[in-house]
Amino acid sequence: MTNNFSETNDIGSGGYGKVYRGTLPNGHLVAVKRALQGSMQGALEFKTEIELLSRVHHKNVVGLVGFCFDQAEQMLVYEYIPSGTLKDGLSGKTGIRLDWMRRLKIALGAARGLQYLHDLVNPPIIHRDIKSNNILLDERLNAKVADFGLSKLLLQDWDQVRLDEETEDSPRSSPRDIKSNNILLDERLNAKVADFGLSKLLL
Repeated sequence: MTNNFSETNDIGSGGYGKVYRGTLPNGHLVAVKRALQGSMQGALEFKTEIELLSRVHHKNVVGLVGFCFDQAEQMLVYEYIPSGTLKDGLSGKTGIRLDWMRRLKIALGAARGLQYLHDLVNPPIIHRDIKSNNILLDERLNAKVADFGLSKLLLQDWDQVRLDEETEDSPRSSPRDIKSNNILLDERLNAKVADFGLSKLLL
């Protein structure tokens, strides 16, 4: 699938591990997220994440294709998104011209993806790591919210969570995603990567 995790198929990395481009027997391209030994989850945690991801079906959210779990490996297999990250697009690395209308389309798509995660998934999902590296662009430059490594299921009444958010800055709250998306909105509409202490917002 990945040519034995060849470096030529290495398309990214993060705290969880490396991501490789792979090809299924039917010819479809996928992205294989392979956990580093030090970042592997316990069986229950990994099962919970698979259950979370399997509930997600939206055109503006990267979809899970499959997974691998045994004593030596933990891998998540996602649909392959060919046009790279929003960050690379804004910086010019991809060579794709993101004019104002395209940036607006991307902004609306990412917002719809977040709204779906917050309001239509049961239980709701708070991403907690929204940034330009985690917005992918498909061949038609549709935005896809990606990387749920820090996501949290809200296993309590959502209306109560909304009420709590009005009185305190809960680490489980949707305002965290909204603040991060507002920073992304500035990046997209101004065609540059913003620096507003994003790491502090996501702690």
